[in-house]
Amino acid sequence: MLVMQAKVKSGFTILELVVVAGIVLVLTSVLFPLLRSFPDHMSRESAVSTLLQTFERARVDALRLQTRTYVGFAGNHFGKEAFRQRGFITFRDALPEDETNNTFIALSKWQLLPRGIYFKEDKKSLLGSYAIHPDSSIPYGEGVLYAVVFNSAGIIENPIETSHLRLLLLEDKDFPAEFSKTHVKGKVFTTLVLNRFTGRAHVERATEEEALEVLATNL
Repeated sequence: MLVMQAKVKSGFTILELVVVAGIVLVLTSVLFPLLRSFPDHMSRESAVSTLLQTFERARVDALRLQTRTYVGFAGNHFGKEAFRQRGFITFRDALPEDETNNTFIALSKWQLLPRGIYFKEDKKSLLGSYAIHPDSSIPYGEGVLYAVVFNSAGIIENPIETSHLRLLLLEDKDFPAEFSKTHVKGKVFTTLVLNRFTGRAHVERATEEEALEVLATNL
């Protein structure tokens, strides 16, 4: 007896391929904007996290060493161009046991915000309020440093005005490398606010309009 074996066709039909291609296109259109914005989101979160940790370390060091500590910020007219509105450093007052003629002792190296993230310079914020002129004890310390100062009790000593205890972060991916002719003009995406009496910082997420409105009320 002859047994007939039916041939089974394998592969996809044209209709099935069209359906799969349609699903892929839909998923791509939905996920691509999210994937494209992911690096920017990570840069913003990294900047905020690093600054919060920096403020906290400075506060703890002030308590531990029983001396003033500083978090300094490079403004738009800082000597080293690459640091302008991006660089920050932690340092303290020199103590007798340091046996140095320097005024300050660096507690950290210079750190830079991620590319495209900047401090907003404004006279009613940390970058524009209390300024110091560091000596050679601070690397690349030519020019003016804006600073927040913690005393030995962990309380913020300067800036004196509580309304100035704000650090505005903005984003400008297209800002040119040349700083001497212009200021960064991006959008504020986050404001860090410090409590004078606890010395702690927290995130106040606000639009640029809201952040500037708060500053305007204190003019």
